[in-house]
Amino acid sequence: MTNFVTVQRYESSSESDDEMEINQQDIQEKRKVRSQMAIKQEKQWSRYYTNRCYDGNKVHYRYNQVQLRGKQCNAALYLHYPNDTDEVVLFRGANEHDHTNSIHRKVFPEEAKENIEQLFDLRLKLKKIHQVLQDKNFRITFNQLKNYLVRLRKNKFGPSTLSLGELESLCIEKSTVPQADDEPFVLSYNVTYEDDDDNDNKFRFFISTKRLLKFSATSTRLHADATYKLSWQGFPVVIVGTTDYDRKFYPFGLGV
Repeated sequence: MTNFVTVQRYESSSESDDEMEINQQDIQEKRKVRSQMAIKQEKQWSRYYTNRCYDGNKVHYRYNQVQLRGKQCNAALYLHYPNDTDEVVLFRGANEHDHTNSIHRKVFPEEAKENIEQLFDLRLKLKKIHQVLQDKNFRITFNQLKNYLVRLRKNKFGPSTLSLGELESLCIEKSTVPQADDEPFVLSYNVTYEDDDDNDNKFRFFISTKRLLKFSATSTRLHADATYKLSWQGFPVVIVGTTDYDRKFYPFGLGV
């Protein structure tokens, strides 16, 4: 352990005053941090608003187990930072908690999450899922369900957008011809980066299955079409297939 000794040195009065002012600021900041940490440890208060008064600043906190945009719990507290002292004073309101009469902040119970995942796996639409949950007496708003489904979809299928490098890696991974006739795979792909040939990124890929490709072996007509209603990452999806004499369409696969 390093030992320290005090070395007496000469200092001017102005230097001493500056050092004292810095020390006072440091002490006040430490007291401010300790006061905020004491409130944070209770895990039930959030900063609400600040009043700047003639005798200092008053930082008010609210009970955070009720919604911010709604009736607040009568229990409250605030920190007072006086102008004429370095002390930080904590004031607690005399009112008792009455948040039982307020609208609590919505937290999904585990049972609701399980129901949502089951309905999501059944490929039900957002409105239908919300209707089923309401019938089961789960108090979940439409926007809360919408946000939860976004997170659920991301956890199941990954991010909604892919980089060009991620797309190329995915095409390479899915290029192996599977054993099952109905398992999709990437039949062909091409990825061009802006530094390869020109100043533009380009990509294309085609997805099919072994069973769908069998239709193409005996076909004499080829149809390809795209519609603005069907897109992937903002790019049009082209459906390729054939028709029989009854004008029935048989797809071969799709390309982007």
